[in-house]
Amino acid sequence: MIDTGTTHSFITQRALSTLYHSVIPSCDRIAQLGDGQTMLKIVGEVQLLLQFNKVFTPLNVLVVKTMNTDFILGSDWCTKNAA
Repeated sequence: MIDTGTTHSFITQRALSTLYHSVIPSCDRIAQLGDGQTMLKIVGEVQLLLQFNKVFTPLNVLVVKTMNTDFILGSDWCTKNAA
């Protein structure tokens, strides 16, 4: 899902388990969603490579245990890549 209202990109642990990725350094942070009520516990951060057409771009993604969707592409990537 693309959400230009989010400042970061997120992926669930379940979705991440299906991808090749580097070791996730643990962290102890909380992210507050745009509704002002929902809090997500961040379990780590990982860099992934996204491929659109034949172009690869890096993306730092915050890893969460669960959320309503497996992946959110936030404005961090959209801004950096003029999308």
